[in-house]
Amino acid sequence: MEKRKLGWVILICGVVSFEIAVLLQSYRQEEEQLPKMAIAFQDTDLISHQRNSSFMSRYSPTDGVIILTYVRSGSSLVGQLFNQNPNAVYFYEPLRWIKESLEQPSIYTYSNNTQRKISGTHSQREKDFIYADVIKKLITCEVHDVPSTVTLLKKYNVYNLLTLNQQKALKDYENCAYIRVRGKQPNCMTKMKNVCDNSTLKVMKLVRLSMNAVEPILTQLPNVKVIHLLRDPRASLLSKKKAALFKCNLDCEVDQRCNKQLLPDITHGKVLEAKYPGRIMQIKYEDLAAKPLYWSTKIYSFIGQKLPPVVEHWIHRATSSSEENGTYGTKRQNSSKTAHKWETEIGFEMAEKVDVVCKTVLDLLGYEPYLDIYNKNKRSNV
Repeated sequence: MEKRKLGWVILICGVVSFEIAVLLQSYRQEEEQLPKMAIAFQDTDLISHQRNSSFMSRYSPTDGVIILTYVRSGSSLVGQLFNQNPNAVYFYEPLRWIKESLEQPSIYTYSNNTQRKISGTHSQREKDFIYADVIKKLITCEVHDVPSTVTLLKKYNVYNLLTLNQQKALKDYENCAYIRVRGKQPNCMTKMKNVCDNSTLKVMKLVRLSMNAVEPILTQLPNVKVIHLLRDPRASLLSKKKAALFKCNLDCEVDQRCNKQLLPDITHGKVLEAKYPGRIMQIKYEDLAAKPLYWSTKIYSFIGQKLPPVVEHWIHRATSSSEENGTYGTKRQNSSKTAHKWETEIGFEMAEKVDVVCKTVLDLLGYEPYLDIYNKNKRSNV
């Protein structure tokens, strides 16, 4: 009797073990097939997605954009492509005064009234680290941790460094900042943080940052992308001279622009493009001015989005306006004509100097020698 019971127990255990083994094998097979099924689904979905939208990006979506450029290089136009987007917050040159403050002993004050002493004897590497830290905090909306040198400074009659009356999304902050510098309101940063937190895209224009300072941002913030905006140095230097923005003589300015800024940034930019594929876009102002809608669409495609209709409408108005709105404005009667206006205004001496000093940069970016441009324009006017 006991032997019969033992036999039944062994039989039942054997059946159960067999069923468990079958289930485990089935589970393993399903587990092995799952990635393949997921990949197949993704591929099918991608094909369908591409068929249904000619403008959808091959790039990954992003929530932070850095416009890295130089003085008088058309950055106002590119910045407005995002400032006009109701889902974006646009920070205007957040490093505008912080660079100056690092050149001398300073005290940084924060929104909670804490202070930090700055020695004024920083190496370039240390400065780049500080710049990158400010940028990261703005993109991640940690605005309370950004010093007032960036966000609020009563200097040169400027009271809101991140807006300068240009940022549509930050009007409430701007009004608050205007009151605060007169000692009537304790803190405005909450208003900025609320806007930042509710914006799906954080964008900033930087004319005081090198490509060397970009890498730690790309490493630590994988959703951030960089638009490297370039302009013919002959055009940007002439514009800078006309605006009385030269800080040294012509030889010095040309050398600074081409050999200290453009060439190192272009070279290092190529290294970063290889290391962080799909996250750096190089664009020339002349191309954008010639085909503003086409290149604006490509810019938005680069960040994984469609060009918003409201931005498209603004492009039509701004690049073919009935009137222009000044040196620092963005409205142009003919944006392409404006981009090449320098060709008939620059003198031979300045043009030839830039051609010689900036030859490598001009060749890398595909710009013609001035003599070729001059002769071409001369023939077209005959």
